[in-house]
Amino acid sequence: MRMAFCSVVAILLIGCNRTPPPPGMAFSPGSYLSPTGQYKLVVDVLADGVIQYEVKDTAADQTQFSDGGFSKYQRWFFYWSPGDELWVYSSDDGTFAVWSKNADGSWTRQNVKDTPQYREAMPQPVVDYLPDSLKKMWDVAKPT
Repeated sequence: MRMAFCSVVAILLIGCNRTPPPPGMAFSPGSYLSPTGQYKLVVDVLADGVIQYEVKDTAADQTQFSDGGFSKYQRWFFYWSPGDELWVYSSDDGTFAVWSKNADGSWTRQNVKDTPQYREAMPQPVVDYLPDSLKKMWDVAKPT
């Protein structure tokens, strides 16, 4: 009996001892502030399991842009990089993009696969959570 109890406790401790995601990383519905605090990402899961997201200006609470349409049942994540760029990945529909703010205040979404500068300067937290197939395709890996 004691052995069974110890086994259950060990399993619970191991299962509950997950490393928290790095700052700026989002894997679940909720609100996430950008590094400067000027913007917040709001991630919602609709009743049919579809992810929708929007970025709002925190001062005026105005939507800057919104997007989504991918499944919560596939791999997905968001990452705020320094400089308030939002990285978006979804294995469901192949989305891998970066949203960045332009000088005129508008936002532009650029696909990572079409933009070498983003592939070459990919933040390490993004690399860490990409599938191995993409890491191999673009020759990116964790630092040794």
